[in-house]
Amino acid sequence: MIKKHNSIVRAEKIINSFINSMHLNDNIDGVVEVFKEIDKQGYVMKLYKCFEPERDLCIWIYEDLENKTIHSIIGNHINCNELNQAVGDNLKYGQYPVVSDIKKEIVTNLLEKVYKHYSKKVRI
Repeated sequence: MIKKHNSIVRAEKIINSFINSMHLNDNIDGVVEVFKEIDKQGYVMKLYKCFEPERDLCIWIYEDLENKTIHSIIGNHINCNELNQAVGDNLKYGQYPVVSDIKKEIVTNLLEKVYKHYSKKVRI
């Protein structure tokens, strides 16, 4: 059997849950891609609403298997380099312990930040 590495399985579930929680009439489009850095790998979700690199968001999600934590990084498109890595000083970091119901907390937190960024009310 061939399967995905454990470090990206939970990140993929979080991304999928986030996408399913977005509302169809929010006019926020996006694409999900993978990223790899020396010490982490996961997914980056590139969101498009205003099509301005300084304003539209990128959200990186990955799991740290050694410390049993899930990390989120939020930045703008200008913070995403050609390898999909998070770069820059204005990044916002989140860290969550791996527990059974953490997916809902992370998704709710990310939705709040995305809707706040785009000045929308959260409808969860």
